Amino acid sequence: MILLAIFGLFLLIVEALLLGLLFWVLFKIGLWRFLDRNLPFSFFREGYDGSMNLNGLTYQGQSFWLAILSLTFSVLFLFMAVGTFGIKFGLFLIFFVPGIVLLLRIRTFNESNILPETGLGYDPFLGFKFSFFSSWPGLMFGFTGLFLNPIPLYVPFLIPMGFIFALIPLFPDYINKYLSYDIRSKKAFDFFQPLGIFGVILQLVIWVIF
Repeated sequence: MILLAIFGLFLLIVEALLLGLLFWVLFKIGLWRFLDRNLPFSFFREGYDGSMNLNGLTYQGQSFWLAILSLTFSVLFLFMAVGTFGIKFGLFLIFFVPGIVLLLRIRTFNESNILPETGLGYDPFLGFKFSFFSSWPGLMFGFTGLFLNPIPLYVPFLIPMGFIFALIPLFPDYINKYLSYDIRSKKAFDFFQPLGIFGVILQLVIWVIF
């Protein structure tokens, strides 16, 4: 069992590296340039230097690219060769949820929402990062437990919490309405970091206790 798990992890790493290599090759042959020419919004920021760097993309460009990456990886996890369906579906959701929400909310993660005082807007990479970080215990352990017999007591708690903590960082415009400061600033990290840590600890505690 342990050897199978190690082999599965190794296979997953190899598949992820090959997929990363594929995206790098596509970048080298001009994928980003193609997207900039064909998307209905600017993919590159003014002064883009030609490097494979998210900072060279507009917020819309970052949202679109992160969505492509996360949706591709989510499918990879869902159809990987080893692991229970619960584990694979949990991994699928960890990547799929932020990817699809960024795509659907591309008008929020937009250059037009940049605050003149800070020069910052609703950062899609920050939202993606904390969505991924905050939700993994609930979605991973929750859906793994859902396919056990009997179903553990933590499942009805972890799955909803996983979705909640996955979605909160992806709705910064709604959060902004209830804060005394504007989240379109460096304070966004200070807000989401403790929230993410709290979410992970809370989900892990529930998983251990139940």
